[in-house]
Amino acid sequence: MRSEDGFSGILNVSSFLMKASLVFFSLPSVSAGQQALLQITSPTNGTIVSPGQNLSVSVGSPAGATFSQVDVIGEKPIGISAVASIVPTQFSISIPSDIAPGQYRLTAEGTTTSGQDAQSVSITIDVERPDLPTFLSTVMSGIFFQSQAQAMPLMVFAAFSDGSSLDVSRSSYLKYSSSNTSVATVDANGMVTAVAAGTGFVTATYTIGGNSVQISLPVNFSHSGGGTGTANFFISTTPGTQTIAVGTSASFAVSATSYNGFTGVIALSLNGLPNGISASFSPTSVNASGSSTLTVSTLQSTPLGTYVLTITGTSGSLNPSASVSVTVRSSSAPHIASLSPTSGSVGTSVTISGANFGSTQGTSTLTFNGTSATPSSWSAGSIIAPVPTGATTGSVLVNVGNLSSNGVSFTVTTSAPSITILNPTSGAVGISVTIGGTNFGATRGTSTVTFNGTTATPTSWGATSIVAPVPAGATTGNVVVTVGGVASNGMSFAVVNRPVAYVQGNAATQWTTQNTVMTLPYTAAQSAGNLNLVVVSQGAGIYGGPNATISSIRDTRGNVYLLAAGPTVRASVGMQAIYYAKNIAAAAPSANVVTVTFAAPAYYPEIRAAEYSGLDTVNPLDVSVANQGNACLDSCPGGQASTSGPVTTTNANDLLVGANTVDYVVGESTTGPGAGFTSRIMPSTGDILEDKVVSATGSYSATAALYQTGEYIMQMVAFRAATH
Repeated sequence: MRSEDGFSGILNVSSFLMKASLVFFSLPSVSAGQQALLQITSPTNGTIVSPGQNLSVSVGSPAGATFSQVDVIGEKPIGISAVASIVPTQFSISIPSDIAPGQYRLTAEGTTTSGQDAQSVSITIDVERPDLPTFLSTVMSGIFFQSQAQAMPLMVFAAFSDGSSLDVSRSSYLKYSSSNTSVATVDANGMVTAVAAGTGFVTATYTIGGNSVQISLPVNFSHSGGGTGTANFFISTTPGTQTIAVGTSASFAVSATSYNGFTGVIALSLNGLPNGISASFSPTSVNASGSSTLTVSTLQSTPLGTYVLTITGTSGSLNPSASVSVTVRSSSAPHIASLSPTSGSVGTSVTISGANFGSTQGTSTLTFNGTSATPSSWSAGSIIAPVPTGATTGSVLVNVGNLSSNGVSFTVTTSAPSITILNPTSGAVGISVTIGGTNFGATRGTSTVTFNGTTATPTSWGATSIVAPVPAGATTGNVVVTVGGVASNGMSFAVVNRPVAYVQGNAATQWTTQNTVMTLPYTAAQSAGNLNLVVVSQGAGIYGGPNATISSIRDTRGNVYLLAAGPTVRASVGMQAIYYAKNIAAAAPSANVVTVTFAAPAYYPEIRAAEYSGLDTVNPLDVSVANQGNACLDSCPGGQASTSGPVTTTNANDLLVGANTVDYVVGESTTGPGAGFTSRIMPSTGDILEDKVVSATGSYSATAALYQTGEYIMQMVAFRAATH
């Protein structure tokens, strides 16, 4: 045998090793000090991917470092990704369609904003084709060793039904074995090592889905350490496995290949025949480098199952062998002979040809790797069906009357989703972003949208358009759509810090002592991600009476309200409490109504509701303080005023919201906000809701001027501004 570069069939071990070393790609080592700066967070080590797939790779920095540039290096021929300037981030790595199966390393590298180079620990992905090769081959007819401990890698090539031929020597689906380990051993990577003088065979077996093909290569280690070695031959078969119905037969081509000048006659024999199966060779013996046809025949009574038959060639003391596999199925069971095409994306029309499908579908089923398909045509020998949504690469099966067919591999190719436009390209958490592009899929299913690695919850999904609000916790970086495990290109979106601002407010008072439920709408539209604040109070005044307990506070949009301050009670004034709801849902004007329920009828209850933007959506509450007292005793001289008392903030950028309740019945009322505060809500009861934005930590209090000396309750709550 002669290869394209002039290989004559016997390898020189040392020169072969030198050539083989060139196929390995070397990456710089990663020092322990750099490992925490960059990390590949997905996929996981050992993930199996298909040739031609766009692989989504997420990179983060456990140390929280900032980067001026980051990329991902793939062991060749995968290559280098696009460059990003922020972490965490996602990359879309294209796996070449003609890549040789095997394991490949991915490594993230980058430069921090301080100029430090960083590199992640490498992960390994396993690139494998989903279909079984039609046959295996090597570039040599035998391995000749000249001395003990010599070693040589066995290179195995696989031919596939699409016409491609790939080096599968590194494939995890390929296993090696030696027929005579006293002569030569072979390791898991196909490295053959001479042990002692003699002859034997090394076999490579490629297995997927329970089916396999194999090839055997003779090994010769001469006693003299020189010359061309002992004349010998080896046996090979095509194909390596077949499936037939009971009562039918299968044929295999059996070839003998000589090396080192073998010229004898080879007698063929077969071992492993079970009851109910007969076999014959034509001819029964061959000359060197000759061929024969093995015919395996079954009866209607042949037990169903898979049988391994061993073919032995004998010439004098030489007796190399090879194996074939025959699977016997029921004659009434459906049988798939072929698929056309053998690969395609969801929706591709596939013709399944075979036998025993039945004239109509009835209760019969067709599945693509377990996902049910809806055939457009069904007959006894042919089925036509589109690849169903959700299908993945694997076996196509036809089931008729609870009898399953053989499985034939079909590769589901995914047209990678592509983002072409974002509208807008920047905004705050909660703002709706329209993502335009292609191949998103008609429905969301298990597909995802991420903003720089943070998963969003889309409000609408179509094949060319997705609408999703910017999720809480998102930072500036790429928006990526992932469909069927395949990531789109990334398109940059800037998450901006929405300024802290008062959006709207409303207030209502019930001039009664009989009601236990009170409602109040937000009259303007509400934006997702904002914060709702509700002050609940009730009076006491000259009529006295107990203060009703607040049982619950909720709204029609399902926002969750938490207690920020109080309830604070002063017997002669009443009660006041402040609640808030973070990261609220969007609502149309007057569509969101707050409902406060009291445990008992409340005396002159009042609700003040405000909406603010630009606050932390995850943990907005910083600190709060509450006070109750007499304006003259607390503030005179210097004017009558209510005060919350001081509290020290822990966050530099805070929104301070103050609210008081005064004794309206005796004529007390608030005349204006405290110094630096802005009045937002002043209902007819004389109470106030005021706010102020600060930019440094410190001791703060809220005050509000009063019309006359009197008693009051006053509270202040500090909320953290958003930091993204």
